[in-house]
Parts: sequence; C-alpha cells; structure tokens
Amino acid sequence: MDSKPDFERHFEELISSIMQGPSELPQTDLENHLQDAWESAEAEQHWDHFDEAWEESAPPPPSDQIKGQKSMPLTEFCNMWQTMWPMEELQQGDYIFEPNNPFINNPNSQLIAQESLAHGEINQSILALESVVINNPDLPEIWVLLGKLNAESDEDSRAVAALTHAYNLDSYNLEAILTLGISLINGKQEQNAMEMLIKWIEHNPNYNHLSSSSTEIYDKVLDLYTQASILHPEDHSLFQVIGSLYFMSKDYDLAVSAFTNAVDKDHENYYCWNRLGAALAHSGDNQNAIHAYQRALEIRPQYVRAWANLGIAHANIGNMVEAIRYYLCALSFNNKASHIWNYLFTSFACLSIFYIGRFDLLEKLKAFDPQAFEDEFQYMALRNFPIQQSNEWANEFLFENN
Repeated sequence: MDSKPDFERHFEELISSIMQGPSELPQTDLENHLQDAWESAEAEQHWDHFDEAWEESAPPPPSDQIKGQKSMPLTEFCNMWQTMWPMEELQQGDYIFEPNNPFINNPNSQLIAQESLAHGEINQSILALESVVINNPDLPEIWVLLGKLNAESDEDSRAVAALTHAYNLDSYNLEAILTLGISLINGKQEQNAMEMLIKWIEHNPNYNHLSSSSTEIYDKVLDLYTQASILHPEDHSLFQVIGSLYFMSKDYDLAVSAFTNAVDKDHENYYCWNRLGAALAHSGDNQNAIHAYQRALEIRPQYVRAWANLGIAHANIGNMVEAIRYYLCALSFNNKASHIWNYLFTSFACLSIFYIGRFDLLEKLKAFDPQAFEDEFQYMALRNFPIQQSNEWANEFLFENN
C-alpha cells in the first residue's frame, strides 16, 4: 500500500514527466496533476512540500527578466490563498445568504426576481429570491427556484441546501425531489441521491406502480427510470436522470445517448445541453462537447457552469490560453466560485512552467478580481460575441444521433 500522501505522489509524477521534457507531458495532463496536487496540499496543509515540488518543476527565470520584478514565494502565496479564499464547508440543510444583499426588505423582491430571470440575470435573481425567503421562508417553490439558480451559478452546496429546504417544506413536491436528487448526484452524495430519486417514482402518479427486483440501489433506480422512460418516452426529465446515473457510473457513452434523448425532446433545455457536453468531454469528444456547451450558453448566456466547462474542454485539447479566458468569463458572472479560481490557478501554473516569466499571473490572483486580467486575456469579448452556428450544429448532431 502506498503510504505517501496524494500531493507527494502527484508531484513526483509531475516532476518525473517534466524532467523528460515538456513534450513528454501534454499541458492538459500537467494541469490535472497540478489541480490534484493543489487540492491535496490545500486539504492536508503541506505547503512546504508543494513549494519544494514547485521549485523543482519550475524552470529558472531568465537572466534578462524584467528588472525589479519580484516573485512571491510559493509558500507565502499558498498560505495567502487559503486565508483569503477558504474552502466552503456547509452542513447539509444550511443555506448561507449573501451578506450584502441590496434587495433585503424590498417589498418587490419577487417581482425583481421574475424580471431579472426574464433577462437571464442569474446573480440578481438569486439575490432577490434570497430576500423573498428571508422574509417568508415557507415558500417551497421559491426555494426550488433558488436551488436551481445556484446550480446554474456552479454553487452546488447552496443548491442542495435550498432544495433541501424546499423538500422539508413539502415532501411531495415532485420538482423539489427530482432536482434535489440530481443535485445530490452532482455533489457526489450518491446514496442520498438514489433514495431521493426513488421517492420521486413513489410519489409520481404516472410511475408509482412500477417496481424493480434489483437489490442494489443504483441498479434499482436505473431500472425504475428505464421502465418509466418506456412508458412515457416523451418525458425528457426521465432521460435527464438516466443520463446522470450513467455519468455517475462513468458509462459516458450511455450518458451521451441519454442526454441526447433529453435535448431531442426539449431543445431549449440548457441544463441537458451542458450535461451532454460533459458526457461528450468525458468520452473523449471535446470538439462536440464545446459545441454542446455553446448551445447551452446560447440559450442561457449567464450559465456559469457551462462557461467553466468550456474552459475545461479547451484545456483538454491543449488550448490553455483559451481555457483561461473561459474561466475568467465564468468568474465575471460569479467571482465567489472558489473551485473555478482553483482551475485558474492551475492554468496559470501551467503557463508559468511552460512559458518562462509568467509567474506574475499567479501573484495577480490575490486580488480575486477577474477584471485584473482583462487587458491581457480580453475575456469580456466572449460575453459579447454571439455564439455562432450552435443551433445549426445542434440540429445536425441530433439528426446524426437519432
């Protein structure tokens, strides 16, 4: 059994690859190593090992480096990073409200939320809905919407917390049950997710007569939803669940098929377009994944999770600079998403190793301000350009896969 902590093992692999030359280690693999090592070091508080591995892997700065430019020691940077951006740990059922909410005590908060949502302004909608439930916490339908919007904003913990509130208020609310079940899958709480998805079948008059002889809970849930999809093949939500189940079990080709069925039945379902993109990316089809994410963003331009996934897809094909632009764009819509800052950290780390003299990008992260990188990466242009031909691609993709 390997007794070494994960961060040491990841960095030994990283350093070994780098010693063979950069061409031996694709940038996407390097980014994955750095991401894993960063998360392990952050969790275990071993910044000294992280610093040592960094110094060994990074090339020395050139002698003609810009005069007067000083690099922050990595230990100092990592300590600063953790202090300024602690990992958010929520107990299930808790919801942490935004402390500086301009809509608190505004009697028109619900109307503001509706108008903001109509214009696709997710963050403002979340703030307005938070004001609504602070003043009237017994509205399950508002908690459901708040949970769904937090999921779009890549805030899984808050999404689960809001949806749990909705379920506790109304344990027969089918939308709350189904959305919570899927969110629990995304949050890697598989057992709780399976139990919630079974409740949805049991409480749904269209499917509560179904049964399964499977003894394993995952197989039972998959069997029930497969039976339901045969009974009502027009119900896209069933294929959304089936796709999520296959994705959870890493059967990515089957997940692609299920999510394709879902978007074929509901062409405007940006959530399923995004999930289809994720399944395509995990199955190795990054080009079609990019198109699927673009389709999701054409429908929902402020969909933070899709922007972040576009960054990951570009990193997977070695386009690190473009990946950084998409991460920055995601952060411009939600600068509280700590995991996206971590994606950005590892991407900048890759640039620092492969392109000498760019350690300055890491130091600029301490401001936690995406705008600090606009002059160099011009990510705001991504928000303004129409996403071309995604609708045409979507129609062709669905035609080819049906």
